[in-house]
Amino acid sequence: MGPTLRGVLSSLALGVVLCATAGPLEASCANFAPLSSIPLVGPRSYIWTEELFEPTYDFPPYVLDYTPPFSPAIRGVWWRLGTGNPDLGAGDDSGNFNFIAANDLYFYGPGAYGSYFGGNFFSGWGASFSIDGCIGPGNCTCLLFVDVTADDTFLALVGARANLSESTEFDLPGSDGSGNAAPIILRKLDKPTIVHTERNPDTLDLDLIAVKVGPPRGIYDTGPCACAEGASFRIYGMLLPRGSPPPDSRNLSSGWALMKTAAGTDQPSTLVGKGVALRSACGASDHDLYLAALIEFNTVERGSEPFTSMLRVSSNSTRIECGPNAVELPERPEEPRRPRAVRPRGKRRR
Repeated sequence: MGPTLRGVLSSLALGVVLCATAGPLEASCANFAPLSSIPLVGPRSYIWTEELFEPTYDFPPYVLDYTPPFSPAIRGVWWRLGTGNPDLGAGDDSGNFNFIAANDLYFYGPGAYGSYFGGNFFSGWGASFSIDGCIGPGNCTCLLFVDVTADDTFLALVGARANLSESTEFDLPGSDGSGNAAPIILRKLDKPTIVHTERNPDTLDLDLIAVKVGPPRGIYDTGPCACAEGASFRIYGMLLPRGSPPPDSRNLSSGWALMKTAAGTDQPSTLVGKGVALRSACGASDHDLYLAALIEFNTVERGSEPFTSMLRVSSNSTRIECGPNAVELPERPEEPRRPRAVRPRGKRRR
């Protein structure tokens, strides 16, 4: 980014501060405290969703690429580390403020040759009446983006500490190889891994499904701001008639139901990297069962429920046939035994 453009952005930031502090605010943050991926000094971190966007920096060829860096379905929230919960609105967090709709996450580009470089983020505590609380110098803000397609969910979580003027800059250390800071890339959530299943010998239904979920990618914690510490998950399932197309929505409200534990109790949160034993709900009918993980973050307000990743689940698991007529995996055929060598009798072994 050239100095002229940086100067324009700096003037814009100052204008926003003046506008935000000119009138009374209902939020508890009396002054505008910027949150930005555009530092006043130094290179910026561009933002995009993997598999949906790949930045083009090389000219020529002059390729007109108008693909946006993320989908229209992207959502975002923030919270003060340890004192906010966007699910509940308690503590210090972005509350009901939709900064995506306010265009605080916006495209940079297209440039002179029609190529996007990625997204930029500029907002702040005190930017809206709907924001709860403020940040304070030296405290950490956790910024979460979640994007979806029909089949996948993508996530980026970055934490950064506010400076003495309460400005927080989400520019990552390192470089993208083109003079910019390291990018903030929304990475795909991995689907749950089914490590073991057991069938009831009487009903042939699944009574036990052992599932494991690995740590999410797209975590960018800077310095002491460990926003993903203690991340956990819960497994949701969707039961469909045998042979149905797999689920094509990542929204939790589109038919996903929380799975019961193997003991039949409500499923608690499980730390990522660990496994959980579940019970199927197939009944006596033939169904296809799909599982998906909902990632939760435990760095929100102490004593509250973990914060969910905006009620969007991961990719579908492998299809599980359940019910009395489920197809069993073919048993491995027993290898024929080799005939034993017959030793001649009457001779002494040497």
